[in-house]
Amino acid sequence: MWWQNGAYLPPMAVTGSGTGIPNLATGTVLYGDGADTDADTMFNERRSGGRLRFGWGLARFPGIGIQGEYIGLADNTELFEVISNGSPTLGVPYLNATTGNEQMLGVAFRPANAQLPHVGSIRVDGTSSFEGGSFHFNRLLCCNTSCAPAWWGCESVPVQSKWLGLLGYRYLQLDESLSMQFNVNSPASPNGLNFSQTTLDQFTTRNQFNGPDWGIQWSGRRGYWSMDLLMRTAMGVNRQVVSIDGSSTHISNGPPAVTTNYDSGLFATTTNEGNYSRSRFAVIPELGMTVGYQLTERCRFNVGYTFIYWSSIVRPGDQIDRELNPANIPAIINRNVTTPTNPRKPNFDFVESDYWVQGLSLGMDYRW
Repeated sequence: MWWQNGAYLPPMAVTGSGTGIPNLATGTVLYGDGADTDADTMFNERRSGGRLRFGWGLARFPGIGIQGEYIGLADNTELFEVISNGSPTLGVPYLNATTGNEQMLGVAFRPANAQLPHVGSIRVDGTSSFEGGSFHFNRLLCCNTSCAPAWWGCESVPVQSKWLGLLGYRYLQLDESLSMQFNVNSPASPNGLNFSQTTLDQFTTRNQFNGPDWGIQWSGRRGYWSMDLLMRTAMGVNRQVVSIDGSSTHISNGPPAVTTNYDSGLFATTTNEGNYSRSRFAVIPELGMTVGYQLTERCRFNVGYTFIYWSSIVRPGDQIDRELNPANIPAIINRNVTTPTNPRKPNFDFVESDYWVQGLSLGMDYRW
């Protein structure tokens, strides 16, 4: 079982009562920052995962060995969806860059003097994937072997402790994505005119760490029981990659019916769309503890705990700029924007955060 810290998510869905578009100040945030539940962050659910370790002792060089490992967590998926026929009302909040006021993209509401409401939906999807590996040389620093009374009787049992120094290389990768889709359908007017609109924003991030890794491991044994303590740190380069893409489709059901496609969404528009990358220094310390029981001469049962911290990473929700210039957003003005106007919002700036993952594990250790 593994857990990771949740990723920030700005408010994505607001509901309210009445007939007009909901207001962020008086409405209720259903999903994202301000929801006052686990829904204000993403990827904070428990996940399955595993770690495989293998090693060899070098017979020609006593006290020196080679160790490798792979760690991987099952993909963590996030899904939020809300559909409304206009009661309750739904909206997507944003900050108007020209006025400084909070505003809403109406999704489901009853316009003033209208008999029928707009109906719509908000859907948010996310994925998170974590994996990595390392390769080490280990050297025996010191070793003590003796006998001590058994806990359960008068006979003696072997007692051993040793310290190992580790030096090697570590690689970690964290891939995450966030997709937001907003659908709006207007009611039919007396002359038969109505429209539907779909807006899609996609934010994808990747972090790839490469760097030297060193640490120390203590191993102790008393009879059939054993304990291993690990402390290590990797320092190196983290490659940060952010991809932003948006699209909108507006269908006027006529007559005549007209479909218009735009290469801009709501939070992903021509002012911030693209692929961005840079490299940053990062530190990855790890702490681990494993308790084992010797089942046979070569087989040992293990229970362990691991904590890994990763500095200077990018996550998708942090890259969303909520400050918009409505004149640059086709989803709001329903026309193509060939030359964005000032202020050129939303824009893109790398926003970093920290990441940690911890896990409890059960496993077997076989030595030959």
